[in-house]
Amino acid sequence: MALISHAQGWVRTIIDGLNRPFPWGAAHHSSGPDDVDVTPWLLHPAFHGCLDWHSSAHMQWSGVTLLACAAQRIESATRDELVDVLNDRLTVANAQVEKDYLRTHRGFERPYGWGWAALLAAQCEVARPAETRHVVATGAPSTSDGSSQRSCASATTFLTALSGATETRQTNEQEADTVPEATDWAEATGIVTKQVFANLMAWLPNLTMPVRTGTHDNTAFGIGLCLDAARVLGRTDVVAAIVEHSHRFFDADRDYPVEWEPSGHDFLSAGLSEAHLMARVFQVEGRGEEFGGWLSAFLPRLGQAGDTLLTVPDVLDGTDGRLAHLYGLSLSRAWQLRALAPWLDEDVQRRIAQVTARQVSAVEPQISDGDFMATHWLVSFAVQAELASSKY
Repeated sequence: MALISHAQGWVRTIIDGLNRPFPWGAAHHSSGPDDVDVTPWLLHPAFHGCLDWHSSAHMQWSGVTLLACAAQRIESATRDELVDVLNDRLTVANAQVEKDYLRTHRGFERPYGWGWAALLAAQCEVARPAETRHVVATGAPSTSDGSSQRSCASATTFLTALSGATETRQTNEQEADTVPEATDWAEATGIVTKQVFANLMAWLPNLTMPVRTGTHDNTAFGIGLCLDAARVLGRTDVVAAIVEHSHRFFDADRDYPVEWEPSGHDFLSAGLSEAHLMARVFQVEGRGEEFGGWLSAFLPRLGQAGDTLLTVPDVLDGTDGRLAHLYGLSLSRAWQLRALAPWLDEDVQRRIAQVTARQVSAVEPQISDGDFMATHWLVSFAVQAELASSKY
């Protein structure tokens, strides 16, 4: 499965999901009898559709990513339709509503939705024309004339953090397209992300230990997305805080019990999410070559024959939203295994290339043609898996 070849179908899935108002999971905590209106487009004018707030945010991230990476394979009418949806959602007025909600509901979407909202802002910032850009992605390589390289990978977050490699890799051969409309989207999403980062900075010092589930509460996954976004957006204070607390949470971890994964509702591997975060942390510190030692102590059998992280979990009922999480687990495993592969031996890298292709292809029919419990969110994890699929 290739990003380019699926762009048209995936964009259609994104549009259909964002335009589908119900079912809707508001996750709203009412403060009283006058605080019970959870009409999706009123409560969350920027992030509704796709069942819930976080899925709406990351499917919009997927849309902007595909506009930047695969525009030539998206039909003109479909592109226009997606742009219209994003223009309607990502306005300054809508963003102010979302910011105010996050300010008064500081635990809402913590940290999973925070990470995707921040990554959307980073994607919009990088996709906008260079002359309108406020910041330059920290760690992104420069061309000989000093401008930031415009590859598909740099149009997602930034090259080194997304790849998780010891040296910069570009994940696709094609050049990214500038998205003129992203200038306005970046202004809007930047408003939301400032509040996300304020909430994050207040929360991290109070978190006595990380949450290690395989679902939305997972600390490593959520703050990893925030780290990627903060680097792009030039928020060195946020980067420093995430690096500090990641070391506090995870430095001493050894011999992770892989055999305890997965749980029945997982869409993340807690072990891979932690390792993927720490790869970026070591890179931020300029110690990428040292990460291999930490990884071998934490996941000493990673990628070896019999490693259960290389399997494809069975889904017996794809219409059950919790059970359908296991589709996403295959995709997130593929994404994170590919990101970690450069620190592993060549024979393990070859095995990972083979098994991750199987993990992705096993889920492919569900991404656009499955039940809404799959189609409202899987595109984003498929995009991430494909962006991580580069030559090791």
